[in-house]
Amino acid sequence: WSRADPPLDFVVDLGDIIDQQCEAMGDSRRALDLVLKEFARVPVPVHHAIGNHELYNFTRSECAEFIPNITPWYRSWRPAEGWRMVILDPYDLNAIERGGGDAVEEGLDYLGRHNPNDLRAPRGSVDVSQGLQGLSRRFLPMGGGFREEQLLWLKAELASAREVGERVIVLTHVPLKPEATVPGGLVWNYEEALQVLRDAGPGVVALVLAGHYHNGGYALDEASGTHHVTLPSPLHADLDDLRSHCVIEVFRDQVEILVRGKAP
Repeated sequence: WSRADPPLDFVVDLGDIIDQQCEAMGDSRRALDLVLKEFARVPVPVHHAIGNHELYNFTRSECAEFIPNITPWYRSWRPAEGWRMVILDPYDLNAIERGGGDAVEEGLDYLGRHNPNDLRAPRGSVDVSQGLQGLSRRFLPMGGGFREEQLLWLKAELASAREVGERVIVLTHVPLKPEATVPGGLVWNYEEALQVLRDAGPGVVALVLAGHYHNGGYALDEASGTHHVTLPSPLHADLDDLRSHCVIEVFRDQVEILVRGKAP
């Protein structure tokens, strides 16, 4: 990234910068510091998004304290004329957040209406996917959802972008389009999020970049003209080329994704 030509304007981490196993091994903070040390070498701003593995290892307050530039949990900025970046928090509603709290209680209540299994059992002790079929397999604890407040904020952001002639790139750890992932890797209330993107009008949201589903994927939402790209996990990088990232170049009429190493 330091040697990128032309130089980068910023870097985005889509979440899960350490693994759940760090929690079990008791070395979450050490592992996080190793990763952040590498990010600290990047000569441009680094924007972090929240993923499920951050929440396995740390409370929300610890994430905010330990990980620079990860809050506000959902936010926007304008990196260049005519373009707006939006980071979403797909764990605004969740069932896994370390330390519990309102988001977890609301998440368990929401999830319990769609998943009949014992969601409060210790992690790994029951098959929480039992009986779920098709897209209903998204209703798993490793997923999450958007509260109404965040969806209203997103709607206002997109309306504002449309009014001033900006195009938008949305960043989210968990994918929003079923065809760009598998059911278990989909936001719980993805339909609501997709409708917000569609209501903004054709072409307003040019691209949604996501992670979470390790194999990666792609889908075009014809209703909005939005390209949904799920980037593959670095865990699947080839041993002879450990890179697994991309460079995004934007123009007035197009977005180019320049793949480095593993591609969806």
